[in-house]
Amino acid sequence: MNGKLTIVLLAVCMALGAYLYVVPAPKDVPPDIAAKRVDVVNIVSREVTGFSVFKNDGTMFGVARNGPGWGITQPQPTLGDDIAIGQAVATLSQLQAQEIIEKPVDAEAYGLLAPSLTIIVQNKFGQAALIRVGDRNPSGGARYVQVDKDPRVFLVSDPVLDVIDNWFNTPPVAPTALPALPKAP
Repeated sequence: MNGKLTIVLLAVCMALGAYLYVVPAPKDVPPDIAAKRVDVVNIVSREVTGFSVFKNDGTMFGVARNGPGWGITQPQPTLGDDIAIGQAVATLSQLQAQEIIEKPVDAEAYGLLAPSLTIIVQNKFGQAALIRVGDRNPSGGARYVQVDKDPRVFLVSDPVLDVIDNWFNTPPVAPTALPALPKAP
């Protein structure tokens, strides 16, 4: 390795180290904001056996555990992308509200009478959680959500809801294996 390349690489590493030292990590949420966040659902991700998603136009998408991994059950059964589905399950189980509307006047005003998505999450004990996803808030950065029979409306800004919604167009199917390379002569 020549001396100039070594100096350049050392400078890049030092700049990256300085950046990581100075810029706070994304998980460093100010205490006043963290105190306002509330869990929306009470789900343990490792106990989830599957979930179904229904759009208000009647289409459905479903996933279920397939041994150690995940499989797509609806609309067309196939192997699922374990990473994408696992991340969605983990995020759904930790879904947090930024705001809570304790006594909503009209569920229709939040798009919850005819929700854009209805998600039913099943666990290994046969219990299910029903998550209704309504309209976006006026700024467009979050969505209104209701869970089971809870009358409260939660404002949730988690992109996993958009990811799951996009699965109707681009399902999280398992990646195909690359063909084996031919052996060298």
